[in-house]
Amino acid sequence: ADTGNNHALLFFAAKNLAENGRNQAALKKYALFPENSRYRIVVLMNMAEIHAETGNIDQALLLSARAYNLVPSMPETQLCYADKLHKKGDLKTIPDVVNLSSSNPFRRRLEPLWIAGMEQRIKNCNINTQREKIRELCRQLLVIVPDNNIALEYLKKLHKMPQ
Repeated sequence: ADTGNNHALLFFAAKNLAENGRNQAALKKYALFPENSRYRIVVLMNMAEIHAETGNIDQALLLSARAYNLVPSMPETQLCYADKLHKKGDLKTIPDVVNLSSSNPFRRRLEPLWIAGMEQRIKNCNINTQREKIRELCRQLLVIVPDNNIALEYLKKLHKMPQ
């Protein structure tokens, strides 16, 4: 169907195609959106989801990062980008992306991603040379999850070490 400049119809068609498993056709429709379209952010996120579903995590990550960079304060872009970072295995970046404010409607879905990212940051630290950094990361993590095993374990290790 010819959608001309009717972006609402084009968006509906692309979304409908994707929901019915016609991912390549949906991607072709989404690609027709101009850069300055008011649908741009959701188009990027939807394309990222399609690419993630089909196993193209690199492209999904690229598209979700573009959406996030356009509106980093938007909870939807945070969730989309954090999810793709998680799928790519780049856990340590997630805490920089996620805002865990109580007003964030996706907090319950973002929190496990943020926790995984903080745990990875702690594990990536050198316990012999980055003690203060580990303490600070553990403190931040324990504010959100007071009984987090990784944070408690590292604090215990630090406590046993000679000053």
